[in-house]
Amino acid sequence: MSGNYSPEIRFSLDGSQDFLGALDLKTAPEGEALRLSWGTLPKALAYGGQVIGLGKGGGKENRDIVIWESSAQRDGLSQAEGELTPSVVAKLVAQGQLLGPERSSCVMSAEARRAMELPTTSLQAYGGVTVLQGPDWVVTLERQSRTTLPPFDGMGLPDGGGKPEGKGGKGGGGFNPFKLF
Repeated sequence: MSGNYSPEIRFSLDGSQDFLGALDLKTAPEGEALRLSWGTLPKALAYGGQVIGLGKGGGKENRDIVIWESSAQRDGLSQAEGELTPSVVAKLVAQGQLLGPERSSCVMSAEARRAMELPTTSLQAYGGVTVLQGPDWVVTLERQSRTTLPPFDGMGLPDGGGKPEGKGGKGGGGFNPFKLF
């Protein structure tokens, strides 16, 4: 690597420090709850899922934001920041902050699902950090893979959301985000 304000940086990586693969996140109703599922990635050390949506009720001008996270701890995925070395990730998995590398699904509670509209679902895989250092430079390589699913029918869209015209949605024409506010 080189730049007009930095020294030339030369380093090499072995296969264990390569990129994580792409995540393939799927969702499916499970009773009133929602199951998030994905294929595991060989180099992932942990996973974290999150669903964020508008709270129901409160009128058009006073809407809460509802956040559900796969973490078993109250402070959730906020602890999964900074240099996530393999030992830090293992600690977060042991504490229930993150899901272990063998996990390929989690379930959003029915209570959280009922509380929100227009949920956006995301999943992150954590692959650890490698820090490389030269005489006058430091490179931090953080390996993560992220994916996000936009709101879709079956997760709580307003009537007609995601349905083509004439397919049973009230008001026809499908989902119109400008009618939300």
